[in-house]
Amino acid sequence: MSTAAIFLGQVPTATPSQFNPNSVFLAQVTAIDLYNQGKQKSDSGDYRGAIALYDQAIQLDPNFAGAYNNRGVALIELGDLKGGIADYNRAIQIGGNYSVGYANRGGVRFFLGDFKGALTDLNRAIQINQNWGEGSLAKAYSRRAYVRLELGDRSGAIADLKTSIQLDTTAPENYLNKQLEAAVAAQNWSRAIFLVEVIIAVYPQSAAEYTAYRTRLQKIESN
Repeated sequence: MSTAAIFLGQVPTATPSQFNPNSVFLAQVTAIDLYNQGKQKSDSGDYRGAIALYDQAIQLDPNFAGAYNNRGVALIELGDLKGGIADYNRAIQIGGNYSVGYANRGGVRFFLGDFKGALTDLNRAIQINQNWGEGSLAKAYSRRAYVRLELGDRSGAIADLKTSIQLDTTAPENYLNKQLEAAVAAQNWSRAIFLVEVIIAVYPQSAAEYTAYRTRLQKIESN
């Protein structure tokens, strides 16, 4: 699975309000500078360089939730899921109402197959609906829909996908089609039919095409 499906986003360029108010101002400015440099490194794909800079920012301000979150993103990109979750945990602990931290942790849990844990985190992220960084409420709904698909909650997944599309026209149809292709490749006909039915419900304008496809899948399954 691509890491694009794991996390919703980083926290953007930092401001002093994201720091512990008891920190020394000079340390704040230095930590912000290091953090923003780390963000630039991460955006360019230099995740190890980004982590080194986030490490320094955290040394100067141990209560900088955004630095923990973004370091978690970089660690995930390098395959360190355990380290990424630890940083998301810390970001949530510090940040409190921190939607992107919950959403990112939910994404890793989804990747690891902990669908119930992922659902809990995404529920919380959506409930809080604050501090999304580069994530968004629409993406959180679509990610929660994917979790619900894995849990067999067809109606819940459809509702979340519809909400996601209402909030953002960037459609999740590509993800659903990839999952459908994987199900067909694995000859998992029941899952393929399930996914087709979800697509029909979410994208009624494509109903004729997918209904015909569902009929073909049902014939294959019955043989």
